[in-house]
Amino acid sequence: MPERDPLRWARGWRRLLLASGMLIYPGVTALGVDQFASGDTASAGYAMVVASCVTYVLAGAAFVAGHRARMWVLLGITAALFAAELPIARNYAFYLAAVVVSFAAMVRRRSMPLIIGGGALAALVVPWAVRPWQQGPGWVEAFMIVFTSLTVFGFSEIANANRALLEARAQVAHLASEAERARIARDLHDLLGHSLTVVAVKSGLARRLAESGSPRAWEEIAAVEGLSRQMLTDVRAAVSGYREVTLAAELAQGRELLRAAGVVADLPAATDVVDAARQELFGWWCARASPMWCATPGPPGAAYGCRRPGWRSVTTEPASPA
Repeated sequence: MPERDPLRWARGWRRLLLASGMLIYPGVTALGVDQFASGDTASAGYAMVVASCVTYVLAGAAFVAGHRARMWVLLGITAALFAAELPIARNYAFYLAAVVVSFAAMVRRRSMPLIIGGGALAALVVPWAVRPWQQGPGWVEAFMIVFTSLTVFGFSEIANANRALLEARAQVAHLASEAERARIARDLHDLLGHSLTVVAVKSGLARRLAESGSPRAWEEIAAVEGLSRQMLTDVRAAVSGYREVTLAAELAQGRELLRAAGVVADLPAATDVVDAARQELFGWWCARASPMWCATPGPPGAAYGCRRPGWRSVTTEPASPA
């Protein structure tokens, strides 16, 4: 199943459905055309209502696509259609103005008070100033423009906040995925580096024992087979995130690895002196350090390790292969 886009709620058809609700306002203007005009004048009024709907939709599409210049041109055409509609639909034409004002206020947030105030003032004064209309101040139209513009602005803020939240959630999911990949890569690096070193050292020991005719060669070969199976189990556990690293187990594996490399290690037999909260940390340290001791064992008596109260240093001495 293809992965769903987490931002589909912010930029899908639901947001388009909310924006299309503004098309109700040109419908109210059409009622004014029906009330105050007839004949060819009414036909022209209806045509301008339809044209304003088209320009509004195209302006919204341009806004979503990021074409601001095209959006302003289309919004200007919508405003011109509103001005042409005024003599026909009279005060009902201000419902077209509400579409233009709310759109412009949403885009130009810094100028929002000026845009909304200018639209409300025009709706208030024009019906009273045009005497043939025989109407008083357009209080209803002015309130409608202010309320609609603030509502559109509020919805746009909610949509932007939801979009930012979804983007943040997607980023968190991406970072979590990257962290999981890094953990698996780190665990596999440590695990395979340690295990393959053990296999290489014990295989070399088995070869030397086989050349000398020692019966221990078969024991070492069996040990290599067991290590290979354990390595496969550890790889699966590391990928699934359930591999547990303990200090005691890593010390035992390190002792076995050093013995196979011909090195006698003076390692502690107990791990109780280490804090329980730090045992995993020292376990990882031993897992990383033991392959390096095999690669560069140093001269006899060389000491490695970290000195802590109650711990002995790791010392190396030549050991016989058999």
